Amino acid sequence: MLDVLSSSGVTNGQALAQGPYLKIWAVVGVSRGRWDRRRGVEEALRRVDDEGSDHYHKIATAGGSQGIFPLVMVSTRGFVTPLQEGITEGAPCKEIEHPGTCGPSSPGQETIKKVAFGNPYDSGIPTATHSTLRATAQHPQDPPPPTAPPTRSLDPQEGTVFHCFEPAGMRFTSVGLLLAAACGGTSGRPFAPKKTTFVPSTKTLLAENVTTLASGGAGGAVTEQIQVISEMPELVEQDAPLIADIQMLSDMLSEVVKKENKQVYELYTQFRKLGMDRAANPDNAEAPFEAMKKLAHDISPSDTLGVMKTFSIALNLVNAAEVHHRMRLVRNADLASSQQDIGPLPMVEDSIRGTMAILLEEDGASPEQIFDKLCSQSCEIVLTAHPTEVNRKTIIRKYRNISELLSLLERPNLHPFERAEGLSNLRGIIAAIWGSDEIRRVKPTVQKEAAGGNAVIESVLWDAVPSYLRKLDAQCRVTLGKKLPVETAPIKFASWIGGDRDGNPNCTPEVTLEVVTHQRLRAAKLFLNELNVLYSELAISKRFSKELEELADQVKDSDDKREKYRRVIGHLRKRLVRTVKDCESQLNQIHDSIHFTSAEHAFGALQGWEDVEPIITKDELMDPLKVIYNSLVETGFELVADGHVSDIIRRVAVFGLTLVPLDIREESTRHTLALDAITRHLGIGSYKEWDESARLNWLQSELTTKRPLFRIGEIVQNTIGLDPDVRKTLMVYKVASELDSESLGAYVISQANTASDVLAVMLLQKQFGMTVDSGKLMRVVPLFETLNDLKNSPEQLETLFRTTSYVGSINGKQEVMVGYSDSAKDAGRLAACWAQYTAQEAMTKVAKKYGVELTFFHGKGGTVGRGGNPALYRAILSHPPNTINGRFRVTEQGEMIRQNFGDLEIAQRSLDIYTAALLREAFIKRVEPKQEWRDEMERVSEVSCNSYRHTVREDPRFVPYFRQATPELELGKLNIGSRPAKRNPKGGVESLRAIPWRVLI
Repeated sequence: MLDVLSSSGVTNGQALAQGPYLKIWAVVGVSRGRWDRRRGVEEALRRVDDEGSDHYHKIATAGGSQGIFPLVMVSTRGFVTPLQEGITEGAPCKEIEHPGTCGPSSPGQETIKKVAFGNPYDSGIPTATHSTLRATAQHPQDPPPPTAPPTRSLDPQEGTVFHCFEPAGMRFTSVGLLLAAACGGTSGRPFAPKKTTFVPSTKTLLAENVTTLASGGAGGAVTEQIQVISEMPELVEQDAPLIADIQMLSDMLSEVVKKENKQVYELYTQFRKLGMDRAANPDNAEAPFEAMKKLAHDISPSDTLGVMKTFSIALNLVNAAEVHHRMRLVRNADLASSQQDIGPLPMVEDSIRGTMAILLEEDGASPEQIFDKLCSQSCEIVLTAHPTEVNRKTIIRKYRNISELLSLLERPNLHPFERAEGLSNLRGIIAAIWGSDEIRRVKPTVQKEAAGGNAVIESVLWDAVPSYLRKLDAQCRVTLGKKLPVETAPIKFASWIGGDRDGNPNCTPEVTLEVVTHQRLRAAKLFLNELNVLYSELAISKRFSKELEELADQVKDSDDKREKYRRVIGHLRKRLVRTVKDCESQLNQIHDSIHFTSAEHAFGALQGWEDVEPIITKDELMDPLKVIYNSLVETGFELVADGHVSDIIRRVAVFGLTLVPLDIREESTRHTLALDAITRHLGIGSYKEWDESARLNWLQSELTTKRPLFRIGEIVQNTIGLDPDVRKTLMVYKVASELDSESLGAYVISQANTASDVLAVMLLQKQFGMTVDSGKLMRVVPLFETLNDLKNSPEQLETLFRTTSYVGSINGKQEVMVGYSDSAKDAGRLAACWAQYTAQEAMTKVAKKYGVELTFFHGKGGTVGRGGNPALYRAILSHPPNTINGRFRVTEQGEMIRQNFGDLEIAQRSLDIYTAALLREAFIKRVEPKQEWRDEMERVSEVSCNSYRHTVREDPRFVPYFRQATPELELGKLNIGSRPAKRNPKGGVESLRAIPWRVLI
C-alpha cells in the first residue's frame, strides 16, 4: 500500500487505499451564499458528508457504494496509470469506463469541462516530478458562481495553481498527482488523456534525468508549450514570463556547453529530442525510449557525466527561474488587489493580511483580541544540518545571483546597456557553474555545516526579518489601528548545527564550543556594522529625553559632547569591539594556527575598547537602543526612530548576541552509560542494570542533596578512568556550564523512553553547576520518536510532574519534541501519524491537569514521509486542538532552509505564513472527532503497522532487497553530511538514519 496522500498538501484523508494502489478523487464545491473568496476559487480537496453546510458534488463516480471514481492509480513506486485515456471535454461521467458501478452521484448530468496539467503543490522541490490534474463539473442544480474576471491562486509556497471562471459557470479545481517524471506511467507512456489540454509542469520543462526527458526541454519545446496553452489566456498571461526565462536560460546553457564541449552538447541535444518525441507521441513511446537506452549505453563514461551535469544544471536553472517567478506572482497578486485596506502584505489566506480579514469579517474577533494574540505568540524555527544541503555554498550563491539578475532584467526603464550587462553576467554565471564542481569532494565538517547555516542568516534573514517585521507593523496599523511594539518578535531562530551529537561522533564538546563562540563573533561583527551606520546617521544635537541624557552622561572620555545619541552609540561600539576581540582570542586558543581579523583593522581603530566590558546578554544591547528609540519618538523624531533604529532593535530581539541559540541533542543511552560509570566508580552498583523504579528513587534523592557525585576536575583530567565516549558525554556539560545562558537553548534527549531519561540529564546538569539559581539550567526536552514512546509519553510526563524536585525547576513550563521521521520508520506513516496526533492530545491533558504550560517541538523534515507538508499554513492548522496555543517550535532541515529562506522575498513570505498560521490557529473553532472515527483509526492504524513491520522487520528478505534495490550504500559514501548514515554501522534498517530511509522509500 502506498502510505501517502496526494501531493496537494491535503490532510483530511482524501485518499482511499485499495490493494497496492492509491485512489485519488476530487470534489467540487460552491459555498452557499457566496463564492469562496478567501482563496479565490481554490477549493480544499476534502471529502464531506451530505449534511455539510457546503454544496458539494463529485465530478465523476464509480467504485461501489462510496460513489468515488479513481482518476488515476499510483503504484507503490510512485508511477501513475490512468484508468481511462478517453477522458474528454464534455464527456458525461457515466461514459467513463471502469470496473465497478458507474453513474452520477446525484440527479442531473455531470460532465467534465476541462482536464489539464500544470504546476504542483510541490513547494519548489528540485527535480520535482509532480503535476496537477484539474477537472471540473458543475451540477445543473448548483447556483452558478458570479461572473468575474479570472481569479488565480498565487501561493509561492504551494506552487503555481491556476483557477479561472468559465462563461458557462464551469470552473477548475485541483487534485495533486504523484507523477514519476514525464515517463511516469507504468506502461512506459506519459499520462496524457486524449482530447485534453496538456500543460507540463514548469518544473519539468527541462528533463529530469538522462532517460526521462519527455517533459519537454529548451529550444522548440517551449514554443510548443506556448502554443498548447494558447487556448487558456489565463495560463499564458501568468506563466509566459516564466517560460520566457526558462527559454533564455536554457539557450544560454546550450551556448556554454556547445562552446566548452561540442560532443557533450550534441549528446545532450539528442537525448532532449528523443525525450520530446516520446512526449509528443505517447502511442509510439517505446521507440524513442529504446533509442535513449541505446544512446546511454554507447557513450563513454566521461560523456555520460557531462550530459548528466548539463541536465542537472538545466533543472537548477529552472528552479532559479521559479524562485524569481514565485515572488513575481506574489507581487502581481498584491498589486492587483482591489481591497480598500491596502497593506504591504499579500491578500491571500495564508498571509497575515488575509488571516486578519478572515478573523475580523468571519470569526468575529475584535482588533484588540487579534493584536494581543499576535504580540504574545512565539514561533521558533530550528535550523538543522540533516538531511543537509547537497550543493556547495558557492554554487548556491550563483543560482541565487541568477534569480536576482532575472529580477534586475525585469525592471522597467532598464537602460539597454544595463540589460546587455545583465545578460552578459547571466552567461558568465552559467559558464562558471558549468566549470565548477557542483558537489563536495570531501565530507563537510560540523563547523562548515554551521557556517552554512550562519550564511543563510547573514545573507538573507539578517535583512528579511526586520523587513518583514516592518511590513507586519504597517499591516497592524492599517488593519487593527495599532502599532506593533518595536521589540516584539513573533518569529525566532535556533540551531542544532554544532550541538547535535546524536549518532555523530564528529560533534565533540570542543566543536560545540567553537561553533557557539564563532556565532557570537559573527553576531558582534554584524551589530558593529549596524551601529557604525547608525552612528553616522544620528548626528542630532538637540532635544533629548531625560533618560537619554542620563545614559549619555554615564559615558566618559567621549568626544561627542553635544551629540548625545552618538555618545551612547560610540560606547556600544567600543563594547562590541571588546566582544569581537574576546571571541577572536578564544577561537585562536582553539586553533593556534588560525588568526582572525583584528577588530581594529576590520572596523577602524576605536580607542579605549580595552577599558570597557564586552556585551554578553541581549539586554545589554537592547536597553540602550530602546532608550535611543524612545527619546527619538518623544522629541519628534519618530520617523528617524522607525527607520534604522527600529531595524536594529528587531534584530536584537530575534538574533540576540548569539545569532542563534544552540540546542544540544544526545541519545538517552549515552546518559545511562555515563551515570553507570559514575555509580560503579562510587561502588553503589550499576545504574544501567537498575529497573526504572530504582533509577527514579536514586535520581530523586541525588537531585535534592547538596553533595556532588564527583569533582569536575576528575572528569577533565579523567583521573577516575572513564571510557573516552563517557568522558565526551560529560565534557559537553563542562562546556555548557562555561557558556552564557543565552548561547544555548534546549537539551534534547533522543530515544527518550522513560521519565528517568529526563531526570538523568537534570542530575548531570546539577553536577556541573547548571541550576536554576545559577541561571544556566537548560530546559530538558524529551524526544518521543517511536510508536511505543509516543504511546507511553503521557505516562512519562505524569511521572515527571509528580516529582517535586523536577517540577520546582521548570517554572511551570515543559517542552516536548515529537519525532516524525523515526516514528514513520518504526511503524509506517499512517500508524505514526495517528500516534503523533493522539499522543499530543493526551500529553496536553496531563499538562493541563498539573498546571504546566506545554510547548510541542515538531521534528519535521521537508518530505511528506518526514512530517513535511508543502501546504504549511493548513498543516499547522491541522494539529490537534489546544496543542499549539500560540507556541510553536519546528525544525527546518538541510536543503529546506535554502528553499524557504534562501531568498529575501521568499524568506519574508515564509515568515508571513508561519506568523499567519499561528494567529489563525488561536481562533479557529475545532470539531471534536467522533468516537466511532477514533475507533476506526485505531483499527486501521494497527492493521497498517502490523503489515508494515511484517514486511520491513520480520521478513528476512527485506534488508538484502532494500540494499540491492536502493542506493543506500552509495548514499552513505556521498559527502553530504558530517555524520554517518547509520547510528550503528553494522545495524540493519533499525539503525539506518530516518533521512536516507524516507528518501529511499
